[in-house]
Amino acid sequence: MIKIKVISLRSLQASEPNQEDKELGPIENFIAQIGYENIRDIKVIYVSGGLTYYHILYEDGLPYTPYVEEEPKKKGIFG
Repeated sequence: MIKIKVISLRSLQASEPNQEDKELGPIENFIAQIGYENIRDIKVIYVSGGLTYYHILYEDGLPYTPYVEEEPKKKGIFG
């Protein structure tokens, strides 16, 4: 099943010395956890103020199971 993970970081701080490991670490750890071969796409969106969002689309290897809301079970005669 294809899933999405959104990670935000402060791009201005990531460009400072000794800060890139702290800012980019969550992205690198996530990619290492799921495996680079499972990534389908990465979208990068920059927002004013130095905030950057990484939308990582990846496949988790599980079959797709649609969410089906079950009808509430009636209790007794009146509901």
